[in-house]
Amino acid sequence: MKKSNFAFRLISLAMAIVLIFGTFGSSVYAADESDYVAEFRIETDKASAKKDDDVTVSVYLKTNYYIFAASLVVIYDYQKLTLQNTSDTPSSFLTFEGPMADAYLVNGNWQNTEHLFSKRNSNTEFWSGEEAMSKYKTVFASWAGDSSLSELLMLENEEKIISFTVKANEDIDDFSELLFISKDFLKTATAPQGYLFVGRSETSEVDISKVIQYGQTIIYNGVDPTAHEHVSGEWEVITPATCLTDGYRTKKCTVCGNKLAEEVLYRTGHKYVAEETAPTCTDQGYTTYTCSYCSDSFVADYITAPGHSEVTDEAVPPDCENTGLTEGSHCEVCGEVFAEQEIIDALGHTAGEAVIENKADADCINDGSYDAVVYCTVCDKELSREKIVVDAPGHTPAEAVEENRVEATYEQAGSYDSVVYCTVCGEELFRETKEIPQLQGYFRAAEGSATVLDKELGLIYGLDVGLTDLEGYVEYSSDVSYETPYGIGTGNVLTTYRGGEEWEIYTIIIFGDLNSDGVIDIYDSSILAAMVNGDMETEEGDAIVFAADLNNDTAIDIYDLAILNSVVNGETEISQTK
Repeated sequence: MKKSNFAFRLISLAMAIVLIFGTFGSSVYAADESDYVAEFRIETDKASAKKDDDVTVSVYLKTNYYIFAASLVVIYDYQKLTLQNTSDTPSSFLTFEGPMADAYLVNGNWQNTEHLFSKRNSNTEFWSGEEAMSKYKTVFASWAGDSSLSELLMLENEEKIISFTVKANEDIDDFSELLFISKDFLKTATAPQGYLFVGRSETSEVDISKVIQYGQTIIYNGVDPTAHEHVSGEWEVITPATCLTDGYRTKKCTVCGNKLAEEVLYRTGHKYVAEETAPTCTDQGYTTYTCSYCSDSFVADYITAPGHSEVTDEAVPPDCENTGLTEGSHCEVCGEVFAEQEIIDALGHTAGEAVIENKADADCINDGSYDAVVYCTVCDKELSREKIVVDAPGHTPAEAVEENRVEATYEQAGSYDSVVYCTVCGEELFRETKEIPQLQGYFRAAEGSATVLDKELGLIYGLDVGLTDLEGYVEYSSDVSYETPYGIGTGNVLTTYRGGEEWEIYTIIIFGDLNSDGVIDIYDSSILAAMVNGDMETEEGDAIVFAADLNNDTAIDIYDLAILNSVVNGETEISQTK
């Protein structure tokens, strides 16, 4: 190690006195120690490995407080993994990294089992057992603050603190049960011998009198295979069954991935679907049988070809523009021609005198016109059409008149149209819409507030809890007023009046307030628990249902209850906007 072992022993002795026995007078419990969190995370550079592969293991740490000292135990399955040295030095298996490597005295080692497993955990009965002693070894590291190196650090962003290398002794699909941190080694007030801790200092100064001995929350990722019950997952088909061969499927634990059950999927046998091919005049018919599972097929059930059925094709005389045909014959079933019909040329048209059609007189704006049309005197077919245009004379405007008058209201401005028409044809020549100013009178969300007035649902929300009036949350004109006779709580009614007459009515929503008293407390938690448990009937559209959906997923369930309990316990707040 690059740090002084003598200095490390001195500071470690001081740490042990403070963090294990807590003899210093300033080391007291804080009422909000659970707010201080240290989070370890283990990461491997491979998701799986083949036998003899080297795998790099990294440990990361994140805290929201100053670290006075820390100690870490990583447990590994030494039947499947072998710890590797990173150089020729026997004890150089561990690499200290990140800012803590330079700011603290560091020490690292590995042990077989006995001392650490029998004296440094809260579950000695398991860890001293023959199975654990023969299966697990540990990598452990520690850090101690030293004023000659640096001030104490707070790792607000996750930082790598150590890394080491292991070799796979066999093929490995998942490392989650082979490398892990166990809660049994956690140092607490009731288990002071634990080797897993991140001691907190009140300041960044290296001052042992500022150390808090216990209470910090230590969390970590990964699966502890010694501390969970198997949870069965869904069946997974490994080898599908076919028509002629069996397959099988398995169930695995969703936590650790161990196989819990195996089941044979029996062969299905062929399932044939028939497809008929009808016979033609000259070719026989048959049926094709195909397996709907594996596409195996065969042909059977042949039908003899019936032969041709000859019919006569009658002659067609020509006309002015269509050719004719001579008599012929063909098979009426398959269409094969026996005597082909020959074409007779068309006779051509005979043009008559032009006639006038579609006559339209001109008006003020539209030209007049008529069609000069020539027809065939034999078949009456139209042979030509020419359009003759008569020019329009133009409009004569009259005085403007008023139309579409809409009186102004409290909600919007009024208007009317000023229109000019032609005195000859009555065509509209000009239209201008003129505004009549809106009558004053409004009730709306105050500017800069989070208030929501949902006119479609008749709801008002976005309000804070504990209100006695809505000043600062809504604004309204001088001829508008409102009243909330039953207070500002979920389900209570807010009635507005405009010009002295009842106007708009809203139902008040305070998210989390389920008993209409405008505050959020244990009584609301009790009501939501009854709703989740089915002990209280509600209907879709009820104000209490709207106020109880705290995660905005349209369902009232345990997730909403968990949020409400956190609010009641002062751990979080509810947003009053959707």
